Amino acid sequence: MTKEQMYRKKFYKAVAYLEDCSDTVIKNDCGVIMERGISVSEGNYITYHLEEGTINFHVDYEEVLSFGEDSPLISMFEGLILSMNEE
Repeated sequence: MTKEQMYRKKFYKAVAYLEDCSDTVIKNDCGVIMERGISVSEGNYITYHLEEGTINFHVDYEEVLSFGEDSPLISMFEGLILSMNEE
């Protein structure tokens, strides 16, 4: 499996989790759901943008990070979390 394939596999695993455990939606002006995800705390949430195909991190209701299926960020976050759990 190439790195890109591994990134996509992990990305869509995260997307499935965000959609399955969704407690947060963002709608456009017409009321159409554009993003679905999970709330971390008031105004802070992680969503999957249905049209853009990106995972978005929001802090104080503002998007602060966005990445797509080919980004290595999922693997980097995974490595960080695994390292933290080893201690």
